[in-house]
Amino acid sequence: MMRRTIKPILLLILVVAVLTFIIRLKKTSQERISSRPVAFQERIFSRPKWDFNIKNICGDQLATSGQQEVVIMEHQLPIKTDLCPLSVPEIERTYAWYFNNIQSICGNLKRFGRVKDGGWDVCLDEDLVQKGHCLVYSFGIDFEFSFDDGISEEWGCMVHSFDPSMNTDSHRRSPKVYFHNLGLSNFNGTTPEANWKMLTFQGIRQELNHQNIIPDIIKMDIEDWEWHVIPEMLTSKALTGVKQFLVEFHFSNIPEADTEGFWISKFFLLKELYAMGFRMTWITRNLLNVWQSRVTGKDIIGCFEVTFIRR
Repeated sequence: MMRRTIKPILLLILVVAVLTFIIRLKKTSQERISSRPVAFQERIFSRPKWDFNIKNICGDQLATSGQQEVVIMEHQLPIKTDLCPLSVPEIERTYAWYFNNIQSICGNLKRFGRVKDGGWDVCLDEDLVQKGHCLVYSFGIDFEFSFDDGISEEWGCMVHSFDPSMNTDSHRRSPKVYFHNLGLSNFNGTTPEANWKMLTFQGIRQELNHQNIIPDIIKMDIEDWEWHVIPEMLTSKALTGVKQFLVEFHFSNIPEADTEGFWISKFFLLKELYAMGFRMTWITRNLLNVWQSRVTGKDIIGCFEVTFIRR
């Protein structure tokens, strides 16, 4: 009789335990969702426009065969007069080849922040960055501060973090990390869609009173804005003296990606960075962004995180 009574009691205890676990799991999930800033859910994104007309990009280089540009290293993009006539399938092969090879060796590479998306690889060779005496500009945060926190805590760098899309006031996050509610752009002003405050690189240095200070490391993950910002930085010579440039390049899956101009314009910019002395020492494929080419049917990796160094 006692055994028959014990079995229903044990079953009842088991059911109660399972229900309690489910209720706690739901509550924890709701707390996580509610603890995330409301501003993140309500953000309005602002994206720049780009001219992908191949004639505007290449100009008379489509018709000329004179090779005035000299390739001095095996792993770099072809000269412009060889790039412009390429078809989209040829361009896609060139793209895959280029981002699967490095151009310079780093003796001491370390990843700061998350192993997954959010962390970044930095070359810690002594001629590039000094521990405890380094300045980092980090553009594009999206509430993910693991890189900024990591390099400030582990390497003693002073970090200025920038992101206008978070709807978060500027503040001091930690003793060595400062957050600024503004974005990097090729103009000084505000975006029409989201009313973000935007400044050029030189404008940001003036805002911080850093006119006579050069950051040791620039990290840039600004969702397609890099294709507008970097040309302005090159034209204004804003990258002069910068020894490390960490960039996530976005090759977005948009209709223009079916055209030659979409790719050639980006290749030209990569060539300009090379001409400025920047060399790829580490490349990370962001496999969260993979799409299928409508021209060749092949998979395209839409994001590469690149660590450039300049000695």
